[in-house]
Amino acid sequence: MFFEGQAFRAPETHTFTGGGNTATYSGNRYGADITNTSLGHLPPQGYSPDEMQTAYNMKPLYQAGWDGTGETIVIVDAYGSPTIAQDAEVFSQVYGLPDITPSNFQIVKAVGLSNNPHGSGWDTETTLDVEWAHAMAPGAKIALVVATNRGSLDEAINLAVVHHLGNTISNSWSSVEGFGNPAQYIRVNRILQMAAAQGIDVNFSTGDAGDETPRVGFVSVDFPASSPFATAIGGTSLALNADNTIKFETGWGNNETRIADFASLGSPPMVPPLNFGERTAGCWHHARSETPSSAGNHNHPDQ
Repeated sequence: MFFEGQAFRAPETHTFTGGGNTATYSGNRYGADITNTSLGHLPPQGYSPDEMQTAYNMKPLYQAGWDGTGETIVIVDAYGSPTIAQDAEVFSQVYGLPDITPSNFQIVKAVGLSNNPHGSGWDTETTLDVEWAHAMAPGAKIALVVATNRGSLDEAINLAVVHHLGNTISNSWSSVEGFGNPAQYIRVNRILQMAAAQGIDVNFSTGDAGDETPRVGFVSVDFPASSPFATAIGGTSLALNADNTIKFETGWGNNETRIADFASLGSPPMVPPLNFGERTAGCWHHARSETPSSAGNHNHPDQ
């Protein structure tokens, strides 16, 4: 309905010049032209709930009653979004999903939230989490647990575990383990152990920068995804055939191949690849649009 669903075009050949250099590229182009404004073909590329449900063969499960009915997905975010219920309902109406109502959606706020400013960026993160959990498990209830700030996300998880809000907890965030406090990790692990003892599955994204070398200068996993009592969710990119079945799916790679620099610089040729580290992420902060999923990247615990 919005983005171009078919990502890979037939091979093309293009030549770039600048700075005394010339480079010729032959190969597939990705997605719609960046200047395209036609609905259904907006750049670069992305999938609707219907396309995602078809790709992962979810519809036969829905028909058999396996759509999340009877379960609650707990989503933990900092700050939240003041318009999440309305936004998720518009998303649901646009894509023919069950309505978002007080009977299937609740917001649980941590004490003191009203005394904190709205966190930059967390409104879109919250929107993404809620909408796509609903898209893939349309029969499930959703409990959004809003932490006072990023530093109290573990307390939000603890609240969800103590009150057993649901059997699945989704966290689209993580932190560099190498910068952490071991005492804090022990505390979080105790919360996750308590969840495991109750049969609660707690999921975390593995981060946006892989081994973190490009960002912090040393190799590190992300925590709590690295906890032995949690489930780590990495990132994949999905390509679909014309009938929305999976053409291929691949883990996020090490480098970006950019053949020309920014248009504002005159699009001079570059020597690929650029090294950005292993991109096995789960947070979608680098390139995404909230409605629908952008660029075919699927790495959220919600999905």
